[in-house]
Amino acid sequence: MKSHRLSLVRLDADAFRRALIVGGLVLMAAFVHPARAAEEAADAAALRDQVLAATWPADIVRLSQAYVDRYPHSDFASDAQRLRDRATATAQLLGDRGTKLQRSAFRTDTMSPDQREILRQAALGDRSAAVELAHTYAHDGAASAAAQNRYVGWMQYAALLGDKTAAYAVALYYRDVGEPAIAAVYQSRAEALGYVAPHALDNVRK
Repeated sequence: MKSHRLSLVRLDADAFRRALIVGGLVLMAAFVHPARAAEEAADAAALRDQVLAATWPADIVRLSQAYVDRYPHSDFASDAQRLRDRATATAQLLGDRGTKLQRSAFRTDTMSPDQREILRQAALGDRSAAVELAHTYAHDGAASAAAQNRYVGWMQYAALLGDKTAAYAVALYYRDVGEPAIAAVYQSRAEALGYVAPHALDNVRK
């Protein structure tokens, strides 16, 4: 009988220890899970900010995809997917060997917040924003070679996005610098987009 009582006491002690362990784990979870959730929320917010601050299309694609992969069920995931898709299209355009527009054109070091927003919209395929950026570079005899290249680069990009006036401007530029073959390509693009070119440029095709 005494042995039976000792066994019961031992069983009760084991059950008590198990209860303490389970209770401790529950208590730990109550503190750990919110902390982990808060850390994950902070990480998601930081990555979201990076997505929204990026201006180089390839960076937008990379960061947006990383966000979708890590936080597929978050409120921002669908927006990240749309940004990724838009930037993928523009990144492909910028991969054209003929364009003068390089990654350096998308740097924001000296830009105001409004200018950065225009740049970002251009990076996402807004052709009007691309034309606006082109016009920030002087296109005259006094312009530096770097400024000329940047002007042409943004106009080329706008033309690739479907801006007929930009395509014609690029045709004029290449006519002026003695590149009639390239000028003809952009005149044809302008006309295909609906631009009616003056007869003065007709000799570009010849």
